[in-house]
Amino acid sequence: MPEATEDEIVPLVFRPNRFLPKIDKRTPFERNFAVCLILLSAGLERLAFYSLAGNLTFFLDSKLIKWRFPHTIIAPLIFLGTSYLSALVFSWISDGRLGRAKTILIGKFFFLNYFILFKIYRFYNIYDWLYIHDLICR
Repeated sequence: MPEATEDEIVPLVFRPNRFLPKIDKRTPFERNFAVCLILLSAGLERLAFYSLAGNLTFFLDSKLIKWRFPHTIIAPLIFLGTSYLSALVFSWISDGRLGRAKTILIGKFFFLNYFILFKIYRFYNIYDWLYIHDLICR
């Protein structure tokens, strides 16, 4: 595993042969405010994640999508399992192989690509196409 870089404030694993961490020169208010922002961000991220998982569970069987019972239960389980496993795999890749800056750039690239694809495909009514395709293929 590569050694800590100079731009890291505190290394994850402290060893005596590494450089000492920089001293935090922020005021107590600034430190507490930073902690509150981190907790707020983590809480909102968890709220969004579990809202998405709950919506997958409750609304995949709607009349618009026309999914049946086993598929509506399996899809959220696949989503949850994939998200938990991908967090482990990508954190290993980020921390051990690529580094912080490359991981952020790659993540931003994927985010922008999927955001653009989402904006393009939202104009097409895919549910009507799937329904017509299902009628033709029967």
